[in-house]
Amino acid sequence: MGWINSVKEFFAELIEFIRKHHTTGLSWKNGGADASTFVGAAPAAAAAVAPKPAAAAAKPAAAPAVGAALFSELNKGTAISSGLKKVTNDMKTKNRDPNEKSAVVKAPTSSAPSRAKPVKRGTPKFALEGNKWVCEFQDDAKNLCIEESEPKHTVYLYKNDNTVLNIKGQKINSICIDSCNKCGVVFNNAIAVVEIVNCNGLEIQCQGKVPAFAIDKCSSIQVILSKDCLDAEIVTSKSVRQIA
Repeated sequence: MGWINSVKEFFAELIEFIRKHHTTGLSWKNGGADASTFVGAAPAAAAAVAPKPAAAAAKPAAAPAVGAALFSELNKGTAISSGLKKVTNDMKTKNRDPNEKSAVVKAPTSSAPSRAKPVKRGTPKFALEGNKWVCEFQDDAKNLCIEESEPKHTVYLYKNDNTVLNIKGQKINSICIDSCNKCGVVFNNAIAVVEIVNCNGLEIQCQGKVPAFAIDKCSSIQVILSKDCLDAEIVTSKSVRQIA
């Protein structure tokens, strides 16, 4: 608090000094004068500087010794490596026992086959439901056959693998094949359309006539047409097909 009060008194006296001697700002003397007459004597610099402690002056003296030792080692040239440990032949990687190499990762052993057949979630079915022949979840069935069919019947195949279906009736309404793999379908005549969706490696053969084929999102589709069916319209989308 004493220091603050002193500062306040200083500024109060400074204000009074300015009001008394500098009412219109700083005044300059015409003609000037030698500035040295207004400057006091300079303090003796040598007497004011205190001598440095002896301990502080002694520490830098060690630096030249360290630098001299470093340059002395570098000046040895090729002899500087004489103190290094020599690598013997048994320590080299190429001469090590293969069983000791940690970089070799052994493949995990498993009794399971490398490409297991996916498990289907569905019950195999091959039956006539109303006017629809349903053939679902059939695997490795090469002798499926529809002996009797009518023009109002439709045929629906879903998620069959490695299966062959023979439709022996003279005429059916339409055929839809969905998500089948490596299957074959043989039929005589269809009134409307044969639709194939999400199939792979499918072979379909028309022995009579059908107006159109619609193939969507399929690959390796082979369509075999009779002479009477060469004018059939084939519409494909995102598919790879082969027509014979």
